This record gives sequence, C-alpha cells and structure tokens, in this order.
Amino acid sequence: MQTVEHIEPGFQTPAIEAQRVFRAVMEGWARPGQRVDVSGFGSHPEGIDPAAAAIALTLVDADTPIHLLESAKAANPWFKFHCGCPVTYHSGRAEFV
Repeated sequence: MQTVEHIEPGFQTPAIEAQRVFRAVMEGWARPGQRVDVSGFGSHPEGIDPAAAAIALTLVDADTPIHLLESAKAANPWFKFHCGCPVTYHSGRAEFV
C-alpha cells in the first residue's frame, strides 16, 4: 500500500497548472476535433495516462466518484490523496471515467 510520503505532488504549482489544464479542456470542448495538450503537468500514477491525470486533478473533487479499471487499482491512493474523491470499480456509479 502506498503511504502519503510516497505519493508525488500532482501539480508543482497547483493554481497555475490547474488553470492551464482547465483552459485547454474548455478549448477542446469548444472546438471538437481540435487537439489540445494537457500532458506535462505534474505527476501521474502508474497505469494512468498523464493527460487523464491532469484533467482529474483539475476537474475532480470529493463529490465526484471516479471509475478506475481493475488494472489501475494502484492509482487509488493517488486519486484519494490529490482529489479526495471516492473511487469505484463499477462505471455505472462513477461521474468521471
């Protein structure tokens, strides 16, 4: 089991990086088909795409249950620590997959 001491920081500068990722996500939603880059921000747990981790750090909070695949179970402590979100392994119970 991962302890808090072994979890890397999500964003190095949370306010700035979260704003950049949020802006990129909004840009992508506003212009479907246009590529936006949300990778390269902070750490991500093994088995989770860096872009998905950055988006989760930006959009997920304690009221947002997320779905993880069984193969990504090791990422559970990272998401709980950084986002405070409940993790489910049943996609129908999640708001973020």
